Amino acid sequence: MATTPIGICRISFDSNLENNIAELANTFKGEIVEKKEPLGKLSSELNEYFHGKRKLFNVNLDLGSQTDFTRNVLYALSAVSYGEIATYKEIAIQAGFPKGARAVGRVMNQNPVPIVLPCHRIVGSNRKLTGYRGGTKLKQALLALEEVSF
Repeated sequence: MATTPIGICRISFDSNLENNIAELANTFKGEIVEKKEPLGKLSSELNEYFHGKRKLFNVNLDLGSQTDFTRNVLYALSAVSYGEIATYKEIAIQAGFPKGARAVGRVMNQNPVPIVLPCHRIVGSNRKLTGYRGGTKLKQALLALEEVSF
């Protein structure tokens, strides 16, 4: 997990700390200060989510390093409620790019704050599971946690 003074900017499934730090330094062009302890509020809210006690996150996000298109897609994504699913096409339409389902898929694959911005809730047009940066087993487990069945 990573944060800026504005808010949460990264949640990564990649456990390679060196890769994460290099990517953050490249993106934010600032000083990277490594802290071993969890990021308080986010850590607490994720813990509550994984224990079925939280359905909505209440943390500030920093999406300033993202393109306008990506931010539009991520804002549309944030409207997909706990226990619900949407398709890539539906998100593309909501974001104002009705023919951009594939581009939405690329944004989902690069989602800087998965789980908080719930790309695991996005499925193919056939309402079937599709890929997930953390792996389809994790996507299925997150949806099962939210009592979404396939």
